[in-house]
Amino acid sequence: MHFLFPRSMAKKLLILLVAVVFSATLSLAQSDDFGLRIGAGPSRSGEIDFSWHKALSKYRLETNLGWATCDKWDYLNLSVAFHWYWNLKNGVAWYVGPGINMGWYFRDAQFGLGPGFQIGIEYNFKIPIQLSIDIFPRYNILGEDDARGLGGSGGLSIRYRF
Repeated sequence: MHFLFPRSMAKKLLILLVAVVFSATLSLAQSDDFGLRIGAGPSRSGEIDFSWHKALSKYRLETNLGWATCDKWDYLNLSVAFHWYWNLKNGVAWYVGPGINMGWYFRDAQFGLGPGFQIGIEYNFKIPIQLSIDIFPRYNILGEDDARGLGGSGGLSIRYRF
């Protein structure tokens, strides 16, 4: 991202952006559910995220803040997705929606940013536990070298419902 900002400025901008989105999400996450998402994908050998859902009528906001790794890089990731949400029956629901992904690649000190799309299915137990499985393909349009292009992950989540 040094073609737009010096690296030190890009790093400060990313930290500020993560802090603002994280605080806004925490204020929204006073209800609904919170948990962990563990995933992997073609460009990631492993990923672990803290995951929040905030219900908005028949829509939902999902925010994931986590760490991904592979043989090329380590990556601090923040993704936000807006879901259309449908209850099927007996605790089963599915969701789909657009999102945005941003992150910091540590090895090359690069910032990545781009659109994504998430689709998944979940099961809500009678106790306040939720399990879900999803895929979240992304295409980073901002960044350089390894930070640009198609990526994403599939994940398994377990969340506590408030």
